Amino acid sequence: MEKFSALSEQGGELTEPSSKTTVTTILERDMSHGGEHGTHPLAVVLEQAPVCILITDLQGAITYVNPAFSRITGYASDEVIGRPVGMLKCEAGNHRKTYRELWRALQNEGVWHGELLNVRKNGQPYWVAASVSVLQGVHGQPGRYLSIQHDISLRKEYEARLFNRSNYDPLTGLPNRELTLDRLQQALELAQAQQHQVAVLFLNLQQFRRINEVHGHRAGDRVLIEVAERLQAALSPSESLGRVGADEFVAIMPDVRRLQAVENLCRCLLAQLEQPVELARSRVRIQTCIGVALSPTDGALAGVLLGHADAAMQQVRRRKEAGYCFYRAEMNRRAREALAIEQAMLGALAADEFELSYQPIEEMSTGEIRGLEALVRWYKQGGECIPPDHFIAHAEESGQIVELGEWVLRKAVNQLAQWQLMSGRSLAMAINISPRQLLQPGFVALVREVIDSEGIQPGTLELEVTESIFLDEEVEEQVIEVIDSLRALGVRWSIDDFGTGFSALGYLKRFPMDVLKIDRQFINDIHTDMDAAMLCQAIIWMAKGLRMEVIAEGVELPEQHEMLRQSGATMAQGYFISRPKSADVITAQLQGMDKPARQP
Repeated sequence: MEKFSALSEQGGELTEPSSKTTVTTILERDMSHGGEHGTHPLAVVLEQAPVCILITDLQGAITYVNPAFSRITGYASDEVIGRPVGMLKCEAGNHRKTYRELWRALQNEGVWHGELLNVRKNGQPYWVAASVSVLQGVHGQPGRYLSIQHDISLRKEYEARLFNRSNYDPLTGLPNRELTLDRLQQALELAQAQQHQVAVLFLNLQQFRRINEVHGHRAGDRVLIEVAERLQAALSPSESLGRVGADEFVAIMPDVRRLQAVENLCRCLLAQLEQPVELARSRVRIQTCIGVALSPTDGALAGVLLGHADAAMQQVRRRKEAGYCFYRAEMNRRAREALAIEQAMLGALAADEFELSYQPIEEMSTGEIRGLEALVRWYKQGGECIPPDHFIAHAEESGQIVELGEWVLRKAVNQLAQWQLMSGRSLAMAINISPRQLLQPGFVALVREVIDSEGIQPGTLELEVTESIFLDEEVEEQVIEVIDSLRALGVRWSIDDFGTGFSALGYLKRFPMDVLKIDRQFINDIHTDMDAAMLCQAIIWMAKGLRMEVIAEGVELPEQHEMLRQSGATMAQGYFISRPKSADVITAQLQGMDKPARQP
């Protein structure tokens, strides 16, 4: 038997068998109940059996195969008789352990069941579920080996597909979240034993949703595939990459000896994604945020470490630029607060927790109310007020801004229609629009439907957007199309928070805007700082040169108000003029006076 094992594994040649090769002779000689001359009744069963049946001598030489064997393997019986059974073994398979178990079972129990990877005559591998047993002679001694084999290649193929589907991302071919976590946990256990660190890099592609919205999901898939290829090319053989979300990837450094190596990899991955991805009709730029967590400092379990790397990545996302950040414990508190806000917002609209306040905008030449800005406020049940800067950004990230923005638009325009009818004046209403709202399919149709249903006076709806939307070249055409379509309906456009962090002013020429709102940071010191006053004056002159009206935000002092009036600002808004007020208060004010009361 040991000789058979060695010969089978080596695939060596054997001499011609000494016995005849028909199943009838084998059965007549080796079975104690041999039949009459002619075909043995059991031979008929073996010859017609639908599974592979082969018999070898004790040295492993094949002495019989049935017709099913030939159909499945492609070998005729005379091509295998006398040859070692090892000729069927697929060299691609790892049989060493399997064969050790097989011979041990045959020696101890006389039978073995298992799976083998064989190879057909044409070289194609195939799997079999095999049962090998010892055939005893008339004296009870081992005489031959009988192997019955079922072709399970189709089942194995289905299992492989199921495994890949369960463990790998079908688009990029990278390990999915489950397999990535498993690999991370293995790396952590090895690192603990060998006393070194593991680094997890959590990568997010900023604004990836916009690629899908503007260019379509097929283009988005193409971007993801190329991103995966670029990231993979930057990793060493010991490092691994996985895709754990729609636009999220994880890189694992299993053996970290120096922190500098982690920083170098972060920079390398960012550099890999600096070049735009070429699509059929455009080029797409990718901004990547990377969060880093290190074991065991930031966690010893895969799920904990990955969560902390995610929290660090969120800090980079808030900066709205590519970069990387290492995890700090403070981030977890902020992440929990953000999640709590997003979850609380889910039912806030239905629970009628949002309200609108209105801040008057003054015509500086007359001191009259020219219009109002609608400002959303969130009063949770119990009376707690959540400031806008605490929930607007989260609503933008989660997509809830679309539903909230539509509610604000409908309510504010409805209120404007009531005030116009009551006062007989062409009051204007300014409403903040987020980039995600503006780029939402059907936004133009929504605004048209609201204007038509409320019947407000033409030119009295003003939509405010921030400068950031003008700096994304990928959506420039779509933004211009939306602006032009709504201007044709009489909608005016305003640039809010002008000058807060951007210096590319070319968009003022490309995008047809009507109003420029100077951010409060330019107003704060104009009455005490000559440079601030000159800068504010320059902004006003520039806007007027582009035939834009100017609104000064954050006017809180009479000195500021007077200097802005002298500088040529068209309108002003701020606490000096009026704090934001409820609709009822504004209604009473419109009924009783033209000028708002100055604030103390």
